Amino acid sequence: MAPPLDRTVHPRSLALSLARLRRRAPGHDLTLAEIAAALGDRSGLLLTLFLSVIAMLPSPGLPIGVIFGSAVIVLAIGVIPGRNAMALPRRIGAWKLPRGVLNGVLRRAVPTLRRVERRLRPRARWAVSGAGAVAAAVMMMIQGLLLALPIPFGNAAPGLAIATLALGLLTGDGLGVLAGHAIGLMAAGMLVVLGVGGYVVISGV
Repeated sequence: MAPPLDRTVHPRSLALSLARLRRRAPGHDLTLAEIAAALGDRSGLLLTLFLSVIAMLPSPGLPIGVIFGSAVIVLAIGVIPGRNAMALPRRIGAWKLPRGVLNGVLRRAVPTLRRVERRLRPRARWAVSGAGAVAAAVMMMIQGLLLALPIPFGNAAPGLAIATLALGLLTGDGLGVLAGHAIGLMAAGMLVVLGVGGYVVISGV
C-alpha cells in the first residue's frame, strides 16, 4: 500500500523539497526518474506537483504535454487508497529535463509555493481520503490526458488544476482539493472551446 500522507510536515517543507533539486548533480541534466528519487518518500505527489508547474510555463521545443501528461496519469494511480505507489515507465523516467529549464522553474516556482503553503492547512478531510482521494486521482488523470492533447496554449489550465489538487492532497487541505476540481472542470470546458475553435479555423467551416 502507498504510505499515508504526512499531515504534520512543516508548512514550508514542500517548497524546500523542490528547492533541494538545485543541488542534485549541478551542471547536469536530470532524468524524471532521478528527480523522483531526489524527492524522497512523497515523490509521487511531489513529482506530480513539479511537473504541473513546468507544464504551466512556456517551454518552447520541449514535448512537455505528452511526456508530463502521461507521467501524471501514471502517478495519479498511486494516489488511490489501497494502491501501491506507481513508478514511472522506463521511457518516461529516462527523459531528461534540461538543467536550465529545471533551475529556471525552481527559481520562479519555489517562492510562489512558499506563499501558497502558508494558506493551506488540514481541513475538509473527507475530500482528501477515501472516496475523496479517489475522486482527486481521477480528476488528475483527466487533467493529465488534457495535458497530452496537442492543443495550442492548452497546458496552463490543466497544469494549474493538477498543481492545486496535488497541493491539497500533500497538505491535507480538502478545500484546496475542491478548488482543484473546480479549476479542472473549467480547464476541460476551456479546452473543448479551444479544440472546437481550432477545428473551425483549420477546416474553414
